[in-house]
Amino acid sequence: MTVQQTATDAELKARAEVSAERLQEHLNVFSTLFRDSGSEDERKAAAYIAEKLTEYGVQTHTYEFKSLISWPLEGKLEILDEEGNVTESVTCRTRAFGAQTPEGGYTGELAFV
Repeated sequence: MTVQQTATDAELKARAEVSAERLQEHLNVFSTLFRDSGSEDERKAAAYIAEKLTEYGVQTHTYEFKSLISWPLEGKLEILDEEGNVTESVTCRTRAFGAQTPEGGYTGELAFV
């Protein structure tokens, strides 16, 4: 059995609008952005897409939400003296899907067990 699809007028119009030059323009924009989740470049990419869709007559809305993502950046354990000066700093691997510590970090007594 052969199934034949016919393109709608909207699809034909959309296909006619595709151009290699326009696609290259989009690639040029995205190639300058490092789009890690939650980054400023991700916001720029979303804004660019929304702007282009609006130009094409598509209504857009960007939703933002707080989320924990599995992209640990950096972590360190700092050993402080009695005056609060760093005496030793140890690079640590952070937990995936973990919340960030508050500004200033956490402070506690170091115990040898």
